[in-house]
Amino acid sequence: MSKDSRRISEILKTKEKFIILPHVYIDGDDLGSMLALGRAIGKIGKSVLRFIPEPIPEIFTFLPDIEYISHKAPPGSYDAAILLECTDLQRLPAGVDIKKIAKTIINIDHHPDNKFYADFNWVDPGASAVAEMVYFLIKDMDVELDYEIAINLYTAILTDTGGFQYSNVTSRTHEVISQLLSIPIKTDEVYRKVYHEKSPNVLRLQGKVMANLELSDEGKIAWSYITKDMLEQYAVDEGDTQNFVEEINQIRGAQAVLFFKEIDAKKIKVSLRSSGVPVNKIAAFFGGGGHLRAAGCTVEAPLEEAVKQVVSKTREYLNQ
Repeated sequence: MSKDSRRISEILKTKEKFIILPHVYIDGDDLGSMLALGRAIGKIGKSVLRFIPEPIPEIFTFLPDIEYISHKAPPGSYDAAILLECTDLQRLPAGVDIKKIAKTIINIDHHPDNKFYADFNWVDPGASAVAEMVYFLIKDMDVELDYEIAINLYTAILTDTGGFQYSNVTSRTHEVISQLLSIPIKTDEVYRKVYHEKSPNVLRLQGKVMANLELSDEGKIAWSYITKDMLEQYAVDEGDTQNFVEEINQIRGAQAVLFFKEIDAKKIKVSLRSSGVPVNKIAAFFGGGGHLRAAGCTVEAPLEEAVKQVVSKTREYLNQ
């Protein structure tokens, strides 16, 4: 697909020991891409560690090869580390000093604000998902698609495009999906497991989130939140709330949608969606990033203050 993809595929073919790492707060694109690429690397006879320190969100536990994920800190030394969707090294899981454990760092990302920090950087803002890029990398590795690779890449692209509804979907995206569907994937089952199968407690919590809904600026900004106490009350893992922002994003007339998750007393994760506001710029102001219409950041402040700051910054861009 590109000279960057071919260069990376040559490293994968000629080196022996690899580690794949995601960004913090794993999502479907990160996870599906990791599982697919890990399987492809294994199929060419190489050693690969797929490292995710946090729990896997329940909605993704149906994915094949999930049992190969390691939750333990990576030991030893690796010929290369493959970083997926990490715009900078601060997006890596806490406690991982990647330069100490890997001789070569490979950066694969589709976010336009990537910092190009690695030895090999392949950044394609035109890709709908990093999985779209991984598909072409696997082709350059001369690895044939199988069911496990196909369903992981399909799920990754499905989730990062909001079910193929975001503006990042292109004709190339559909060409890749067409190739993935040459393998018999039950797309209706994938969609249901990701978007429509929720535990009773997740649904109860979702109802609470919608009850907490706030609107401002004549309904053009909408937001809600989750506290740690709410997660504990309903016995729900934080990762199983990642689609809640899409529920808020259904509000008629909202041009910017914000969802706040309390990680601890002074650390708030924020998901942003938009139909008319450059939320990647808002996220970047708080040290995050993403795309024009979908982005995220973490605010080091109590929940009430974080809400105040992000809503205020959103209002600035709305008025522009």
